[in-house]
Amino acid sequence: QADELVTFLDDAEADIQLLSHSFALDYYLSLAQTGASAEAVAAAKTAVQSEFLNFAQIHPIYDQISFLDASGQEIVRIDSSSAGASTAITGDALQNKASRPYFAETAAKSAGEIYISPLELNAEQGMIERPFTPVIRYGMPLYHAGELQGVVVTNVLADNFLQPLITQDRTYYLVDQNGYFLFHPDPDKRWARD
Repeated sequence: QADELVTFLDDAEADIQLLSHSFALDYYLSLAQTGASAEAVAAAKTAVQSEFLNFAQIHPIYDQISFLDASGQEIVRIDSSSAGASTAITGDALQNKASRPYFAETAAKSAGEIYISPLELNAEQGMIERPFTPVIRYGMPLYHAGELQGVVVTNVLADNFLQPLITQDRTYYLVDQNGYFLFHPDPDKRWARD
């Protein structure tokens, strides 16, 4: 079980690298930095959004895939439902995540480094989602011409690797470094830290 979990998480790490090195994203950053016309930048943003949306539809392990600018403002965000339907979030629904640790810690990384969050319950608008949605986030900073331009963040739906721990023949526990249960056969004992 541990080997399968590590393999799953290694694949998620490869995915964040792929998304961060997207041609569409690189082109958008080039246009935005060189002061291209608003129409050209908007078209490039739409291309990034389409690419992320297609990726989310093919990879249903993700709850959310986002590109945030250097100020923490979501520029592109794709949300996926538990049924596997992916949607591009636009306009006023895009949020500023500058105060979230995953943004700050990803933005502090050097080019090529990957941020991996603790396994935690997802929160939106400052509130833990109900029903609980355990996620682990991967983030990678985006540099263009030596300057931080933003970050790409993926929210991996942790149930993809926690659900196989529910078996009748064995009892599994997953515990964080502080001794809190992330997975326990008794659901009431999970997520005490959050």
